[in-house]
Amino acid sequence: MQEKVFFNGPFGKICGVLHKVDDKKEIVILIHGFSSTKDRGTLNATQALENAGINAMRIDLDNRGESELDFESGATVPNYIKQVEATIKYCKEVGFKEISLVGTSYGGTVAFAVALSHPELKRLVLRAPVVDYKEHVLWSYGKEKLQEFEKQGFVPYFSNTTKELLKVNFDYIIKSYPYSMYEHAKEVQIPVLIIQGDKDEDVDPEAAKRAVKFFPNAKLYMVKGAGHHLGVNGDFSEAHNVLVDFFK
Repeated sequence: MQEKVFFNGPFGKICGVLHKVDDKKEIVILIHGFSSTKDRGTLNATQALENAGINAMRIDLDNRGESELDFESGATVPNYIKQVEATIKYCKEVGFKEISLVGTSYGGTVAFAVALSHPELKRLVLRAPVVDYKEHVLWSYGKEKLQEFEKQGFVPYFSNTTKELLKVNFDYIIKSYPYSMYEHAKEVQIPVLIIQGDKDEDVDPEAAKRAVKFFPNAKLYMVKGAGHHLGVNGDFSEAHNVLVDFFK
């Protein structure tokens, strides 16, 4: 059963789609990547969990989808943490007691950041995550381009999904710096799975190899031939199977 739900968040209404398959008290919350939505970045992974008999919820972090948080000024890790925390609260209110997180790309940074202050979470999955934002922006843009963005006060961002040129306030980069997995992974005691494509051109695949060593209880699965979306020639089954097996 799929049900679109709206519930209160710190910035207005949050929209999610609940995939409920049974009355078990466990649910997985899926968090999409930067500038994506619940209907693109997390849809297929959620359906894979649903097909495996696992309750799941995919949410919109901001108004790129149907939630009420402005993307251009609000797309920061601290704001997104609050959105996810409101989702955890909602899931508990409707009867779920064991909650896990799955974060993709920038959503991986968000999921990790939430886990730092929520030791009650059951499991954490990071799909092609941004491991350390300071390292990531230098790898992606280089020092000169980053200085140019800081001077102009915004980052022009081209959405590969919707083919739009977006602008987001530069402080989203600065506010991402404190959530480095290199520095804080040791604080996350729950089981962690990192799924990474070895042909990823949007985040550095080597970063995941470095980061997994800092977690007390983590494993890394590299999908050979996969890019950032973890598919190989349009086939996402390998990454989905690894995800499902982790929860089953």
